[in-house]
Amino acid sequence: MEKAPLSFWILFAITIVGLASTQVLVSKLESRHPVTFAKLGSPHLFANNTPKNNWLYNRWLFSTEALLLDATISYWVCVNRVLAGSALLLFVFNIIKMFLG
Repeated sequence: MEKAPLSFWILFAITIVGLASTQVLVSKLESRHPVTFAKLGSPHLFANNTPKNNWLYNRWLFSTEALLLDATISYWVCVNRVLAGSALLLFVFNIIKMFLG
């Protein structure tokens, strides 16, 4: 059995950090902006994790509206955007590497 490539372990770490970061953002939304939290379907990391809520959350996360709430929320939005983008790029890199070589 081959060892998993380093890029896989980096993607794994980004995923774990991303889940924690998402939990922080969702918790802050719930306590500071309950209207926005409800508009997103009251998402939770595991309990209320439906495809509809995922779609609403991700659409909101990458909208300009997400940056307009307050400085703390904007910070966590940016962190989540960077982590999601990094994970996507590394995932695509791993898939290409798997099929091409």
